[in-house]
Amino acid sequence: MTMKPLLEFTLELLRLRRGPQDLPYSPALTALLFGAAVIADLMLDAVVLHEPAAFGRVAVADGLMLALPYLALAVAGRQARYVQTLAAICILSIVFAVLLAPVLMVQPTEAKATVTTLQSLAALVGLGIVSWQVLVQGHVLRHALETSLGVGVLVALGFFAVSVTIGSFLFPQASS
Repeated sequence: MTMKPLLEFTLELLRLRRGPQDLPYSPALTALLFGAAVIADLMLDAVVLHEPAAFGRVAVADGLMLALPYLALAVAGRQARYVQTLAAICILSIVFAVLLAPVLMVQPTEAKATVTTLQSLAALVGLGIVSWQVLVQGHVLRHALETSLGVGVLVALGFFAVSVTIGSFLFPQASS
């Protein structure tokens, strides 16, 4: 898949008009997208957030990005869809890391810092972006699991909750 069709697919995926089944079955493309997602996540954690445990946090979060869809597909008996599902989830990880970077750059760096109007607005925009990410990931999971959008979103929320919980447990300094 060349860059132009991949970009067109991404835009359609973000609009909920395409799903993982529209990607080619390509372990090489999925591996490339996973590598790009890891780099995007590292840039977000290390450069934007100045997170000292960036490598560990990204290893855990992206390890969960590999494991959770596989487990969900295995439970549903649809493991054959893993490569395309993971590719779509990696695309979302890249896109939303890029979208969240400017929002996170204006957040206060100290817990007791006075929050400005711009920071409050950025927090609302960030919430909207994360909500959109969960919706689109739910859309991907709906197609992969052959279920309703509501169930797909619930599974995506479950993935998000597991990732945040494990990340907060393993890296509590980043949560404060």
